[in-house]
Amino acid sequence: MEKAELASWINHLLTRSGYDIMPIYKKWSTKSPSIQGIWHPFMTHTDSGRAVLTPEEIISNLEHLSRCEPQSETAESKLVHISDVQKHRLNS
Repeated sequence: MEKAELASWINHLLTRSGYDIMPIYKKWSTKSPSIQGIWHPFMTHTDSGRAVLTPEEIISNLEHLSRCEPQSETAESKLVHISDVQKHRLNS
């Protein structure tokens, strides 16, 4: 999804006030759905009751939020570490 398309969707969801909120369903189904329920934009709040980021903050910080941080560890070394931890657990 390109930046312009993502911004278009965010703008659509931001400016559609007055419409009934309908859940956005995925195009596939799983046999073991999440026990957490369906996510909606008003779900994530801090202790103060304010949403973590407002839609305006998301749009203004889109470049920063979508930036990929470089990893110091390679995928191979992560997998080797996970394998070592599992072997240690099985041998304990």
